[in-house]
Amino acid sequence: MEISKKGIEKFKKIYKQEFGVSLSDNDTLEKGQRVLRLFKIIYRPLPKTPEND
Repeated sequence: MEISKKGIEKFKKIYKQEFGVSLSDNDTLEKGQRVLRLFKIIYRPLPKTPEND
């Protein structure tokens, strides 16, 4: 999963605002990739079952 330099900087700024911690580019990239993987896992459509039709 590729994250642009602009995306890294944006995530770094948001992280600093939310948690008061400055991250290195490498730490920011790692945390950003983890967030993206999490969203990829949880943002899937539910399988069709009689309960959720």
